[in-house]
Amino acid sequence: MKRLVIFIILLVLATPLSAAEIKREKIGEALGNPVYRDQIDEKGDLFSQFYNLFIMPFQKKYLETHKDELEVKDWEIEYVAQYFEKKYNEGIKKKDPELMKQLAATRQQVKEVEKELTNKNLRPGEREALEKEKIFLQTTLKPPGKDAVKSLLSGWKYYRLIYENFGGGRIILEQEGPVPYDAMFKWLKQHETQGDFRITDPKLREAFYSYWKANVNSRYFLDKQRIQSEFLHPPWEPIRKNDK
Repeated sequence: MKRLVIFIILLVLATPLSAAEIKREKIGEALGNPVYRDQIDEKGDLFSQFYNLFIMPFQKKYLETHKDELEVKDWEIEYVAQYFEKKYNEGIKKKDPELMKQLAATRQQVKEVEKELTNKNLRPGEREALEKEKIFLQTTLKPPGKDAVKSLLSGWKYYRLIYENFGGGRIILEQEGPVPYDAMFKWLKQHETQGDFRITDPKLREAFYSYWKANVNSRYFLDKQRIQSEFLHPPWEPIRKNDK
């Protein structure tokens, strides 16, 4: 009898949860796991939310599969850090006009952010975003440290691998540097075809791919020589002497 009572109590407690689960609207899947509409704030930054919910799960698998190609080695970090430090010091010594202009503009941006931070009416999220922006801007006033260099190399290797494995095409200049615009689209489409993710809501799927819908964008280029010198083999590319 006691066991029967416990079973009935558990059944009663479980029923509201099941009802709540049924009310959730499924809008897609990522590696077979459901994604619900209540996980997305449609008034917020959709792409970052799409990235976390749909792209990140299979991206982790992709990174693991290619970990040997994407590994950032200590000597590479040292090489690139020394390159940027030398270039920065030479520019300061020669008072390179472009570098001086860039540094002055960044210092002005820091001042503007600091002024915004004095606003006592900022919401916590806004203050946090401004603090992060200030830290980022301050790091650009000097040669990148090893952590920044490691991040640069990691992103560069990842994007270059996708470019080489998914048909090349146009490069677009983003905040993190050159990104393989067409190859990234093909990469996503392949994973969607494979069933690694799917978005069943037509409007959200359209929003997911909206980045590639623009027909005019001055930031992308297809010049092969420029792609070689700015993306595939930038001047800071880590090369050992015996590799030349």
